[in-house]
Amino acid sequence: MSFSYQDFLRWEETDYDAINVKRIYIDIAEDLIAGILLSQIVYWHLPSKRDGNSKLKVKKGNKLWLAKGREDWWDECRITPRQFDRAIGILAEKGIIEKKLFRFNGSPMTHIRLIPDALMEHINDALTKKNTCDAVNWILTKSENPYLQKCEIQLDKSVKTLTYNTTDNTTDILTRASNQKQTARKPFRSIKQESEFDQFWRLYPKKRSKGQAEKTWVKISPDDELYKQILAGLENAKKSIDWQKDGGQYIPYPSTWLNAKGWEDEYEKARQKNYVN
Repeated sequence: MSFSYQDFLRWEETDYDAINVKRIYIDIAEDLIAGILLSQIVYWHLPSKRDGNSKLKVKKGNKLWLAKGREDWWDECRITPRQFDRAIGILAEKGIIEKKLFRFNGSPMTHIRLIPDALMEHINDALTKKNTCDAVNWILTKSENPYLQKCEIQLDKSVKTLTYNTTDNTTDILTRASNQKQTARKPFRSIKQESEFDQFWRLYPKKRSKGQAEKTWVKISPDDELYKQILAGLENAKKSIDWQKDGGQYIPYPSTWLNAKGWEDEYEKARQKNYVN
């Protein structure tokens, strides 16, 4: 699919594939990378827009944890494994997060959870240090500097989530796309649906029967959270023994994998060198 300069400008206007981080998280962490990581960790602790329940699904004891591999943060917010190790250490040292090593899908993985009381202590401390007019209403309506000492701060009811990317600004993208009279190619019902499928197609290792895969995608019509689950499940599948051995001949066609809800499968991660392409 060709991408013209005008397409690029419309794409840029919609904040597509963006990471928006509040400056206060960087101030709290006293580090840019750790601030970005903290912002994304907070996002995963927010309730789901779909049902209001926690996005966290891994329960150890009586606590919910965020289970995500060091390599997975690159796809989410462009943090490398080495940057993650350093940034998570900063947040743990400040007491904002707790990290423990548990097994996940058969392999050891660092699990993370926010410590709410510590987070709020840091937030309130940061606001006090910056001499804001109102330590509660620290989100501004018109993108002014949040640390101006003489100001009247109003809480904007339209403020959205702490961080967002393709899957977190659905309404905004659809509204702007409609205003610009963009038309998705068949069989897609929206520009966003088309773009998300194209991302899935780029990541899927066996590119066969694209037309059928497009129809299956439209039938599933994934919402924001399901789209994330599909991409996360795809990454797990790509690392599995079955998908890597014998040149990938056991990888199903995209439409077959989607119809079978392959993203919900449990995969044995490849360990032997002869399974790696």
